[in-house]
Amino acid sequence: MSNQRPSLLLKFRTARLLGLSNIWRVFLYRLGLKTRLSRACRLRSRIPAAPFYTNPLRKTELPGTTRWNNHSILFGHIEIPLHGRPPPWHTNVLNNKEHPQKNAPWWKIPDFNSMIGDIKIIWEASRFGWVLAFATEASRGNSQSIARLNDWLENWCKENPPYIGPNWKCGQEASIRVIHLATASLIMGTVQTPTFGFLELLSTHLQRIEPTLPYAIAQDNNHGTSEAAALFIGGSYLEHHGILEGRRWSKLGRKWLENRAKRLILPDGTFSQYSTNYHRLMLDTFSISEIFRQKFQLAPFSQALFQRICAAIEWLTQITDPQSGDAWNWGANDGAHILHLTQTGYRDFRPSLQLAGAIFLERRIFDSAGEYDIQLDWLNIPRRQLPLPPLKSKLLPNGGIAILRRGEKRVFLRFPSFEFRPSHADSLHLDFWIGNKNFFRDAGTFSYNASPTLMTYFSGVQSHNTIQFDDRDQMPRLGRFLFGGWPRIDQPIKFVDDSQTSSSVTASYTDYWGAYHQRQVILTDHNLSVIDNISDFERKAVLRWRLPDGIYSLNEKRIYTHYGTLEFTSSSPNIKIRIVNNWESIRYLEKKESTVVELEVQEPCQITTTFNWPG
Repeated sequence: MSNQRPSLLLKFRTARLLGLSNIWRVFLYRLGLKTRLSRACRLRSRIPAAPFYTNPLRKTELPGTTRWNNHSILFGHIEIPLHGRPPPWHTNVLNNKEHPQKNAPWWKIPDFNSMIGDIKIIWEASRFGWVLAFATEASRGNSQSIARLNDWLENWCKENPPYIGPNWKCGQEASIRVIHLATASLIMGTVQTPTFGFLELLSTHLQRIEPTLPYAIAQDNNHGTSEAAALFIGGSYLEHHGILEGRRWSKLGRKWLENRAKRLILPDGTFSQYSTNYHRLMLDTFSISEIFRQKFQLAPFSQALFQRICAAIEWLTQITDPQSGDAWNWGANDGAHILHLTQTGYRDFRPSLQLAGAIFLERRIFDSAGEYDIQLDWLNIPRRQLPLPPLKSKLLPNGGIAILRRGEKRVFLRFPSFEFRPSHADSLHLDFWIGNKNFFRDAGTFSYNASPTLMTYFSGVQSHNTIQFDDRDQMPRLGRFLFGGWPRIDQPIKFVDDSQTSSSVTASYTDYWGAYHQRQVILTDHNLSVIDNISDFERKAVLRWRLPDGIYSLNEKRIYTHYGTLEFTSSSPNIKIRIVNNWESIRYLEKKESTVVELEVQEPCQITTTFNWPG
């Protein structure tokens, strides 16, 4: 019993942090499915009938997107040939396995199936990103695009009858379809002249989303924002065209958009999932919701919502590189990318920021013109002229990030400040950028359905630039996506903002087992110094620095790189320094070997890492 008591106590404490009301919502959801008493188990609807779209009323020469012409691109990088046919809606195209329960009610299908592999591969084509691609081509005068769009939608509806099969399993997946369907009509100028089949398709999806919305809300993540947005947009669309049930869905969506903005976006702009990509997804859902609110001339959202969205825009702007559009590879990443109306890459965050900035701030986030502006043109949003003020070093205390800036050099330090559950063990991780080059890097996510070894690695401390104690994580694992024993900072953060000579931050924490780590970061015009003080571990501690592609050699505690020189010192005479290879994932389901410097000690000490660059 004594061995079990800490575990039970830890689970209880974690449950309290997750929120007892959220746990109650999840319990009722699962109980309802198991007993079949949930309204979600009794949904019925006929198969919506084509046509879903008519010829576009909008004619334009705006650049379109060639995605989905001859192949699909999964998660921003995996190309799958289509040969002119619709995708196989129930097949994992990476292993060619068809889902064995494609004809089962969605609520009977388990979350994970080892034979099929990652269900997100099946879901990807059913997110309807191709609907936007075909809509842009139709507006550019391609007469075949409308026929193709209707044919694919008709095929999808027949292969995925309402609430049957894996593509109906997730309310968020249904919500992304609603957002893309509605946005396509906006692109083609047919919002005022929808077909009956289109309205029926929207209604069928909203019926699926509504009864499981409490489960989405309980997650305190992008499921709630996406599903609220779909209910608001789809419901407002239906109400606008005289379908009375749309009013209830619109009101429900508005209520939870307001709630989620105030609950999940912290005052400093950090989103609850502590993730760059999920932050973009959240921002896009609010942007398109506001676009449709204005389109239907509905009452404004609250000032509180606008304040949180504006803070969220600044947050993402702070960590996005203006030259490449890339950003810190922070937190969980499932490859989600909606409203993709440009030819920019998956990791280019500028289109979403330029759109949100124009809508909510009435400013240009990026001053120079670029392809990221085209998204504004497709969605009929004026290009703004007023630029943002210059960015400065900043402390984001709610989300646990310190940002240091000196010219083109940027440091992001992650310190433990968890109002919501962390998905990665990344306390005191440091990301370092030199212009558009990510020098000290985060390893990413890879997959939500990988082997236990890879799941542990990518979400664990090994894949971050911080200290690992005694070959374990910084927190006990309680499940596939859940840590317990969330660490907290020991002392107030010491932050010096843009002095004449340097910018600096100091933070520390003690983990669940009592090991202590303090990290001081000093950024000047000529070097970066990271001073780690560690103690109270049992056997050993390992500091890791993840480097970009290149050939590196170690020479007397010094590594020469194209950008400058790395030097290491320690108060421990027995420090071991080595260069090893490990995994990195820039995009979902993509992994490659990367270079990692490891410094290992067996005693409490101070380790100093200094990066010097010329000039």
